Amino acid sequence: TKQDDFLFCYVGPAGSRTALHADVLASYSWSANVVGHKRWRLRRPGDDVVATTIDQYGGDVLFVPSDWPHDVRNVTDCVSVNRNWFNAFCIDRVAAYLENRSVHVLHELRQWGNASSSGPSFQWTCENVLRLDAKLNFSDLLALLHFNVVLRPAFLRGRDLGVQKERLLSVLDDVLRPRLDGGSLFLADQAENFPRFPTEDTEASWSSSTMIELPRRLFDATRDAVAALVVSGPD
Repeated sequence: TKQDDFLFCYVGPAGSRTALHADVLASYSWSANVVGHKRWRLRRPGDDVVATTIDQYGGDVLFVPSDWPHDVRNVTDCVSVNRNWFNAFCIDRVAAYLENRSVHVLHELRQWGNASSSGPSFQWTCENVLRLDAKLNFSDLLALLHFNVVLRPAFLRGRDLGVQKERLLSVLDDVLRPRLDGGSLFLADQAENFPRFPTEDTEASWSSSTMIELPRRLFDATRDAVAALVVSGPD
């Protein structure tokens, strides 16, 4: 499909390994080991010390928290299936990851002679390159939040609703609103009630008034839905 589902199958011989890294977009992940023996070493965010070592065997499923660096060694020949995802509990880390990558994108564009940092054309370019770099940009993030908060309200049901509400409002107000007010979010109407970031490198990709007005409507609807969440009693 055109959309990455972040579902992976890994096949590796004994002795192969994955170097120390944190998962894409500061997401959560699960790893289901089909066959073989893996050894995981996990660290807490911002800590270089190994927090725990886990031996995973065939039939074992391991959960990796958001932004936890880890390295993995295949002790024997292995086959595993992995999936990455995020939700409202780690949305602040996802947004922070995008902010960090956007700084690198801006630096690289300026290094290549794109000195201007204003105007819709340059802002669209930043969003487009960020999407290529991180597989998600701020426009995509707004579309995802609108889809899951407004169109799929069950997304926010469950425990600790107050925590989810607080983190969503923080991302909306502190991360997405400044970009919305600066005119750097771009979305185009698509089927299935899911607007998409316009990826064609043409003036139409960033100059259409609907592509600038639509993010405002989606933002307002999403923020209103989050603000209306009623947190009753202890979560």
